[in-house]
Amino acid sequence: MPKIPTGNPNGRPKGAEGASRRELRHLLNEWYPDWHPALQLATLAQDPESSKELQASCAKEVLQYICPKLRSIDHTSEDGSGLQITIVDATKRPE
Repeated sequence: MPKIPTGNPNGRPKGAEGASRRELRHLLNEWYPDWHPALQLATLAQDPESSKELQASCAKEVLQYICPKLRSIDHTSEDGSGLQITIVDATKRPE
């Protein structure tokens, strides 16, 4: 299928919302103006009638928007030989 010219040679910018997502967001906002999916999940997570599995699943979903997952970081020395790490107990006075 041939590409359709868009007027932007680089394509859609990273993070830009597509038309279908924009339309869905508009419809949800129009039909349910006071509803937010994260608040719905938080409500289910706090509902004592919800199963523990559902509460945990809802809390886990909401958590990723509040506290994003951290990526691991590889540390190497400038010459690639490895790093030496010294752990100091800050509660003790130096001798």
